[in-house]
Amino acid sequence: MDWHLLYVRPRFERTVARQLQKQNIEHYLPTFRRERAQSTIELPLFPGYVFCKYVRGRHMPVSLIPGVLSVRDCEHADIKEDVDNLRHILQCELKFGPWSYVETGTIAIAIDGPLSGLNGFVWSENRFIVPIRSVLRSVMVEVEGTCRFVSADSSYESNSAA
Repeated sequence: MDWHLLYVRPRFERTVARQLQKQNIEHYLPTFRRERAQSTIELPLFPGYVFCKYVRGRHMPVSLIPGVLSVRDCEHADIKEDVDNLRHILQCELKFGPWSYVETGTIAIAIDGPLSGLNGFVWSENRFIVPIRSVLRSVMVEVEGTCRFVSADSSYESNSAA
C-alpha cells in the first residue's frame, strides 16, 4: 500500500476523513489549534488535502468519495516521508502552525531534542521550518530552547537550548 494525496473540496477535509474511516482506509488529516478570544478551534494544517493509504486497485472507490476532487501522486515528493515528518512534529508537543513553502535558507538537521532527525530550515533562533513537499507547504515549529541543529554542510550550528 502506498500513501496518496487527496485533493478535496474546501472545508470537506473532515467529511472525507470520516468516509475513509468508514471504508477502513488508513488516512491522515493533520490539524493544528488556533486560539481565538475565548475558545480554541482545531483546523486542518493543509486545507484542501487529506493523506490516505490504499492499494491501487481501490483507486476508484477513493476518488468517488463525496468531496474528493482528485487523487494526486506526487512524483516530486515522498508522501510517506511527509506523513512521517508531520506525525513526528505533532507528537512532540511544541507549538507549530502552517507556513508558506520554503526551499531556501540555512538547511539544517535537528540533532537532538523532540525534533531529532528532521530536516528543514532554521528561520530564526527559535523557529524551524519543515517543508512538506507533497502539498508544497511547510510547517513552522517554535523550538524555544528544545533542539540543537547543524547545517547540512556543517558550516552552521545553532544551539537553541543555550
